[in-house]
Amino acid sequence: PLFAQIHASVLSKAMNIPHFIALCFALLSLTEWDVYSITPQQLQDELDKAIQAGKSKFTIPGPADYYFNKTSFYVRNAKNMAITTDKSLCAGTDMDKTCATKETTFWFALGAGFQVHNSEHVGLDGFSIDYDPPPFSQGKVISRDGNTTITMQLQKGYPAPNTLPPPLGQDPAILPVFWSSSTRNIRCDHWYRQNAENIHHTPNKPDDYFTMTLPGLKFDPTGDLITVNPRHGYTYSIANSSHITSKNVRLYAATFMAVTEFDGEGGHVYEGMVVTRRGDRLLASNADLFHSSGVKNGPKVRHCDFGFANDDFFNVHLTLVLNLKRVSDTTFYLVDPHIYDRPNDSIYGTVLTLANVKPGDKLDFYELNTFLSLATSTVTSSRRITDPAVIKMAKEMPFTMNAAPFSAMPKIMLFTPLVYEITFAEPLPSSVIPYGTLVSFNQWAAAGAVLENNSFHDSTCNLGRWKSSNGRITHNKFNHACLHNLEVRPIQGWMEGQLGIHNVTINYNTIIASGMKPFHVKDATDVRIANNTILP
Repeated sequence: PLFAQIHASVLSKAMNIPHFIALCFALLSLTEWDVYSITPQQLQDELDKAIQAGKSKFTIPGPADYYFNKTSFYVRNAKNMAITTDKSLCAGTDMDKTCATKETTFWFALGAGFQVHNSEHVGLDGFSIDYDPPPFSQGKVISRDGNTTITMQLQKGYPAPNTLPPPLGQDPAILPVFWSSSTRNIRCDHWYRQNAENIHHTPNKPDDYFTMTLPGLKFDPTGDLITVNPRHGYTYSIANSSHITSKNVRLYAATFMAVTEFDGEGGHVYEGMVVTRRGDRLLASNADLFHSSGVKNGPKVRHCDFGFANDDFFNVHLTLVLNLKRVSDTTFYLVDPHIYDRPNDSIYGTVLTLANVKPGDKLDFYELNTFLSLATSTVTSSRRITDPAVIKMAKEMPFTMNAAPFSAMPKIMLFTPLVYEITFAEPLPSSVIPYGTLVSFNQWAAAGAVLENNSFHDSTCNLGRWKSSNGRITHNKFNHACLHNLEVRPIQGWMEGQLGIHNVTINYNTIIASGMKPFHVKDATDVRIANNTILP
């Protein structure tokens, strides 16, 4: 790429070869490494060609900085391929030591990221992901003006809080986090979990002053450092894929959840990954650090270092399904309850469940609220329903389910439902009633997930949420989570299962500054918790 960039054939005619070589080295010593890399679009095009040609290896030239701005980078339809970085751009330079320490970084703007889609048996190794500018606001709280209004001074280099994208659905997504000005750690004693509202430039103040309303604020954060983050897009996402191995990938920022795997056969491996903050930043991930939803086979996460999150350390689950209508004793209208109006398998709340159901699979039926097991039946056929009248019924389900006599608690959220007509081999009992039943695809529930020898630290929320049967959480270190909760249980309000969680081992973990009774188990069986060290 170097010689193409500086038009070697022209320059070599204008000067002798030694002078030409000297010029090359001078340019290397004065210019950022990304000057000599191919463009981001060329990199995408070359990868696409390699995948189409069935290549077994693709090397990303490095070290380099690839600026994609608002365009995502995709690994699509790849099979049996290793995607790695190299240090080829260091070769022949007089800066080998400096060059060897540099990273190859994919730079994005808010809303874009790195996605692996519809791929299998792919290895990814040795690159970083970051955002320019950072995907959150950062500064210092100058004053509390009244009970629920604060003013912050924005730190240079961060986007203004009134330019952040609006919330998705009903999920709080313009979220302030308060940090100690001395330790730069999360202030759990100043915990706040609602949307910041009415964000605007402070009248008669410098341009970097902003005022916002924080409904229900019960403390004075004056003097605290503050971040204000949206939840938007994805950062490192694996969707509808199987057996993807991610090694030595570093994330310095995440616009929503940091590492996500959605839909597909799964069985992915994460080894030596890092999510951390860079430079003077306080926050690394705008939501969860690791999130698995809707994969058949659970992930293996080992030797990773994940920290500085404005939500849970991890969550492993499938999406539960709702029972809309009994057409007959063997045919039902069932609903995939998407929470957000976004493309399938793109962000949390858009993951497909019923699209994976095939003839011969079994679905399990449970009573709403109590999770009492009602029936299991074998699928004989499945088809998508697009009738507007049926879709309208599905969209109105929460109003019925959240009211008497069903009285869903926690309440059901549903915005963009997908409806399927499912026919079963065996008649289902009369207790499987519309609106009063939850459906769990327990054959497709991230079975066998493993978290082992990882470090999780600095979270505004939970130690973790786990719904993987036959899974293990072992030999990990957890440090400083504001909510003292590592739970093994389904969550009805977020439609997170499976229902019937069983055979989970939690042992030899160390939990620090996260409560003395961090484990909570409900509606799960054969959960073994032993030999863990709990420190104040």
